Amino acid sequence: MAKKKKLLEEDLIKHASEVFVSSRTWREEKISPRWRKDNNLYDGVFEPNEKKKSDVLLGQGRLFIPKTYSTVNRILVDLLDVYFFDAENIVGIRSWKNIPSETREIVKTLLNYRLNSHPIKFYEEALEACQDALRNKIGVFKVYPDLRTRKEKYLVQIPKIDPDTGIVIGVTEEEREREIEEYDPIIECVPYEDFFIHSRATWKTYNKYPIVHRVKRSLDYLKRRGYKNLDKIDGLFVGGSDDVNDEIKQQRAVEQGSPFSTTLQTDAMKEVYVYELWTYMDIDGKGLQDSCSFVCAGDSSGPSILLRNVEKNELPDAPNPPFVMGTAYPEAHKAYGKSLPEQVEGLQKETNAIRNQRREAVALALRKPLLVSRGANLDLMKLVNRSISSVIMGDDISPSSVRELEISDPTNQSIVEQNRTDQDFYEATSIPPALMGMPSSSEETATGVTAHVSNANKKIAHVIRNLAQTLFVPAFNKLLMLEQRYCSDEYIQLVTGRVLGWNLSNDQFPASQIIQGEFELTCEIGMNKQAQVNKWLLLIERGNIANQTTMGLVQSGVMNPAQAHFVDTMKMFHKILPILGEKDIQEYMIQAQAPPPQEGSSPVKGIASQPRMAGAPIDAGQNASVNSMNPGMMEMMQ
Repeated sequence: MAKKKKLLEEDLIKHASEVFVSSRTWREEKISPRWRKDNNLYDGVFEPNEKKKSDVLLGQGRLFIPKTYSTVNRILVDLLDVYFFDAENIVGIRSWKNIPSETREIVKTLLNYRLNSHPIKFYEEALEACQDALRNKIGVFKVYPDLRTRKEKYLVQIPKIDPDTGIVIGVTEEEREREIEEYDPIIECVPYEDFFIHSRATWKTYNKYPIVHRVKRSLDYLKRRGYKNLDKIDGLFVGGSDDVNDEIKQQRAVEQGSPFSTTLQTDAMKEVYVYELWTYMDIDGKGLQDSCSFVCAGDSSGPSILLRNVEKNELPDAPNPPFVMGTAYPEAHKAYGKSLPEQVEGLQKETNAIRNQRREAVALALRKPLLVSRGANLDLMKLVNRSISSVIMGDDISPSSVRELEISDPTNQSIVEQNRTDQDFYEATSIPPALMGMPSSSEETATGVTAHVSNANKKIAHVIRNLAQTLFVPAFNKLLMLEQRYCSDEYIQLVTGRVLGWNLSNDQFPASQIIQGEFELTCEIGMNKQAQVNKWLLLIERGNIANQTTMGLVQSGVMNPAQAHFVDTMKMFHKILPILGEKDIQEYMIQAQAPPPQEGSSPVKGIASQPRMAGAPIDAGQNASVNSMNPGMMEMMQ
């Protein structure tokens, strides 16, 4: 039997350094240059090699048209509107393995309550992650438990017993101390430049390879969490833009500026790079790869000091590694998908070129070049720098001496070219001009615009589903695994009682046992809900029309009232509110008190003059006496 090999500190540090350096080197060669270009396209910054006097810009124009920025944020708005259409019901659960509906409701309520409560702030984290995915290929969530203990003092009453008789003669109070364990789930967006994956990883398999998460931590933070070897990190404290090995990190540091400093700043406030390594190693010598992690400190070049020894992950199947990497435009067998700026880079440059050329052409047309006879004795510098009301001296002022050079106006042609580029933008991004708030082509019909918008919605729906499946649902699954492991009975009882009004207190069956098991979680995409709402609204509209037609036939005597059938559109309306998250439907319902029927109130006795329809106010003066119809029909007819 092979002897168990002890993992020494130097072995762990060497392994962490090798993983980090190899991951960073591969990324700097293959990914980081693309990130830099994407950020420049989004921020409206020309590339350094796009010199002022270039063929593209004709030597003058430097106007950057923010189409990439506008397109990214237009899609981002659509994404967030869809995901947070009903912010209190982001997580859904499909029926799975005959799990009771009540159990699914409890789990769904718990997860949604967590996402909408402190400290997760899921909307903020989702905003950043989705923007990263659109701009820079990937969005990254880290889902982990914030476990902590606090000491609490309490009083214990101790009986005072007579040693002779054994009778209790009094009570004394004694102060004691106990540790209280506390837990909060955390979902945070990790900056993409601080997330390092293996070169062989793909967007489906990234968590099966070593992962390095780099983050700056203060000395105070490290001391409070009990990390070791803190006396060895004096030379590793970092500043704001010290990462000479990471161009993207440098770019972000320059934008953020230097960190603040005061005369009261102490060593406890100083920061150091912390490297969390999530990997697979044979810890116990059994010949099996265990999911594990350890923590190192270091400078920008990599880890060099062990802060926390290797630990086997308690939950190797789901939350560990605790990362979720999503992409809006995945590519088969690759780790990083495409970014939106990458797809429109050429079109963005063409848009800049066309606009700048047009501006130059207009300026040239307004101030045409001059043809000057060689023998003309004129002040050429005054002529070149002429302005309104300027005086130019010369001996020969005949018309033949100076004249404007006639040049054609290319404005119309440039507009045609710009329209073509806009169309190409639409093909690449799925965002037609109509959705960008820009006028469509004058030759395009309303039907054509509607078709473009419909097609765009289908393509955007594809992006929405990609991020839902690669980013949101995996994060929800990790959150559920944390709740199953750490959530207390008291918290589950509190949430279900507050939201559902259910009492789960049961000493024989703890509430934490209810949420155990396998659940198929979904992302409750608002497009699905909106489609359901639109379906019911259409049915209500058509039902109201049918009711009006039927009522007209009855009142005119063409149809026998006993043979009349009406659509209960109020029941249809009842279907809409639960979709929108409104549980108390009765809050929106009112009951009309109808007066007794009077002769002559209707051409047909017992038939109201107008049926009640969803969305229409109730007239208390209407005759509500209908004898031969079911209750739903009667309600509608009132």
